[in-house]
Amino acid sequence: MKKFVIIISLISVLAGLASGQKTPAKPWTQWTNKDVKMMLDESGWGLVQTDTDTSQLLFRQSNSTTHTGSSETDIRSPASVSYHIRFLSARPIRQALARQIMLAKELQSPPDQLKTLAEMSSGDFITIAVYCDSSDPRAVGPSMQAFGSANLGVLKNAAYLERKDGKRLFIDAYQPPNSQGYGALFRFQRMADGKPFITADTGTVRFHAEVPYTPGAPPSAATQSSVIPSAGTSNMVLLEMKFKVSEMMFDGKLEY
Repeated sequence: MKKFVIIISLISVLAGLASGQKTPAKPWTQWTNKDVKMMLDESGWGLVQTDTDTSQLLFRQSNSTTHTGSSETDIRSPASVSYHIRFLSARPIRQALARQIMLAKELQSPPDQLKTLAEMSSGDFITIAVYCDSSDPRAVGPSMQAFGSANLGVLKNAAYLERKDGKRLFIDAYQPPNSQGYGALFRFQRMADGKPFITADTGTVRFHAEVPYTPGAPPSAATQSSVIPSAGTSNMVLLEMKFKVSEMMFDGKLEY
């Protein structure tokens, strides 16, 4: 009876470890689409922030039926934008991205370029990638403009990693979204005061970024369907995501 209890306890411990890590128990080259999505958006290295615009979105449409040049205003329902916030410097995220490409192209084995992406060392930096999308293509326009026009000058005091103890690590470099498809990249030094900023006993790490956005001038009346921003107004994309360091264990080591 005692032996049976010990076995049950061991099974419970192993199950708890497995659920805490949230990583597929197989090589990354065998991950399914479901595995990839879990790793990118529901793991210790990748989570999703969804923002819904509750203000009324106004659209101007020209009257093409009567050819009078008149226009009418239409109120559309609020749209949501999803910000996929990921530790790109972490191998599990890079492996998921490499596997995503393999599945999309139906590759049986990864080419050298994908192997390098998946297995290379994280180096001296922590890189956070932010990729945004929406079911309404128009909704991501302001966010993409904000990420595209941002630079280190406007982000140096507005983007940081913060530990549970309140210690902050400010951004070191920034790269706008490009053709690689990873999204906007926020880079931080891995070491702070001669020590790793994140360790196994850190607890939690919060990513914070305020990316400014200034709407452009209203479109002309000839525009068939476009958002009418408020002239002279400005706002920002506010990113806030907390990660649990205990869920960043991969192959028995802390990975970020």
